[in-house]
Amino acid sequence: GKATNLDLSKWIYYTSQYIGAQPIRNTSKNITLPLTYIESSFNDPFSLSRLDYRAVINQIREYIEENGTAPAHITYNDKIININDYCYMLASIISKHTDKTNFTFMNSFKVVKSPITIINNTDLEKALDTAKNQIENLKKENTALKKQLNKYKIESKPNLKLTTKTIKKSKNNQLKAILKFSGKTIKGKTVTFIFNGKVYTTKTNSKGIAKVTIKKAVLKKFKTGNKIYYYAIYGNKNIKKAIKIRK
Repeated sequence: GKATNLDLSKWIYYTSQYIGAQPIRNTSKNITLPLTYIESSFNDPFSLSRLDYRAVINQIREYIEENGTAPAHITYNDKIININDYCYMLASIISKHTDKTNFTFMNSFKVVKSPITIINNTDLEKALDTAKNQIENLKKENTALKKQLNKYKIESKPNLKLTTKTIKKSKNNQLKAILKFSGKTIKGKTVTFIFNGKVYTTKTNSKGIAKVTIKKAVLKKFKTGNKIYYYAIYGNKNIKKAIKIRK
């Protein structure tokens, strides 16, 4: 028949059913591999009877059906057989089983350390570290987006207030405005003043205060006691205020 490509995790599941003398149950569910595993605890090969190796292999099937993932290891008495070694065991049993003309399972099987690395622990750890780093980066991006959103929410509601009420024509004077966003001040925001038809541009300080200097040479032509309007503009926010001219 035509060969079928199987994920390693599903191959483990189907093979454990077959060797364990269980009905072959197909599954559309995703079966995952463990993220990490420990080393097998045996060094010397040991033999299992057909009854024993079927019982051991049935641990794999039962674990997958209960958890949806292949076990990192199985056990026999006090021995730990990790996923590399039990995969090699499954492959060896199937290979010897299908090599026989009558397709019988061997009466016993000698468990040995796998000569090849089927799943690399280091690679899995790297993949896990990569996933963790990606999560951390997403958290940082999320935090940055929240800060930008909060900043936008704050700056979308500016409150501009003019504070200068009087000026003296005999000296240089300052026009002042306070710019706040939801009660907070932000340094470096550009505020434009208009006084007597002339435009002055400045930036807010750390207290949200914007100020420009009007030279006395500009003021001397105004009559004492008169009122004149000046304007302040930030974005689409603009206000005006009348100030009184003094000597």
